[in-house]
Amino acid sequence: MQSALPGGPPPRLPDYATFQLDAYVFSVSATYTRYGDIFLGKGVNRAYPNPLSRGVSISAGWMLNPCEDGHPTRDQLNNFLDSWSGGAGGYALFGGSVSGNSSGTGFNLGVGAGGFGISPGMINSYQGNLFGDSWR
Repeated sequence: MQSALPGGPPPRLPDYATFQLDAYVFSVSATYTRYGDIFLGKGVNRAYPNPLSRGVSISAGWMLNPCEDGHPTRDQLNNFLDSWSGGAGGYALFGGSVSGNSSGTGFNLGVGAGGFGISPGMINSYQGNLFGDSWR
């Protein structure tokens, strides 16, 4: 599927939502998927222009590949969200980010504050399912 915006998300509802807090060089996040799965993450980031700044964001995310034919399967999405990823983004009221790993690429749009940053590493781990349907 082609995006309505060049380089932007596919024209479908988001695959996941993420809440993230950044303080100094540390980040923590919580991600909820369209399938009810929950992931918690922690990592490091480099904020610009000041590495000691703090930030917060809430965003909607889309997995961009390997799901050109529509929504990613639960396994595709969870394999992308589980484990390590790196990315970059910025929020000054509105903003976005991109992240990637060996399972795919994600694009987020949302609201937040804190400026711009690069994350060389974020580790997410599966916490369970809101509906009691375990992924593993």
